[in-house]
Amino acid sequence: MLGYLNKKHELLDITSCLDTRFKIDFIITDKKSQVTARVESERMEIQETPHFSSAVEPKVAATPQEKKDKNCLSSFFKEKVSRKVSRAAKRGDSFLSLKDSVEAELKNYLLIPSVEKEEDPLTWWKIHKVNFP
Repeated sequence: MLGYLNKKHELLDITSCLDTRFKIDFIITDKKSQVTARVESERMEIQETPHFSSAVEPKVAATPQEKKDKNCLSSFFKEKVSRKVSRAAKRGDSFLSLKDSVEAELKNYLLIPSVEKEEDPLTWWKIHKVNFP
């Protein structure tokens, strides 16, 4: 029975951490590092698991805006970073290890101010899905 309650509390702490209204504000201080470590490990596990799509997406012709975006300065740097990461992967290095990347992502998430208690956290996640995939 005690094991069940501990698992239940751990799950509640994790969901609280991922709820943008609460984050780690209501987690006991002694358990904060344990909860963040568990969230990081779950995130790494998700990242390492290959995702396959059974649906084949048709190729759509690029719109004028997409063509324009390919010629902008940000796309130049994006391609440059992509090539750098690719070269590092060929050498066996990691540009940024998965663990470091996940830790940075969680730290950034926790640094963003919590949303108002009345707001819908799912709406927040939809808006920020680019920053926190």
